[in-house]
Amino acid sequence: MEGGFAGTVAEALACGLPVVTNGNCCAPFIDKVIVVKDEEALRSFFEDPMKDFTWEKTVDNLLKIIL
Repeated sequence: MEGGFAGTVAEALACGLPVVTNGNCCAPFIDKVIVVKDEEALRSFFEDPMKDFTWEKTVDNLLKIIL
């Protein structure tokens, strides 16, 4: 019996986007996704850059690129 999958995984792969996951709910696509076993490392990878997030910094950085 094969495990189920999340529709978002299928949608992301269909759009050509990379999928980073802990391996749950993606059994049919396991060879097409990036599996990270350490969930804490995965969580910090996405949360740490957002700790210093402000819209002012974002706008300033965009203006540097555009102007």
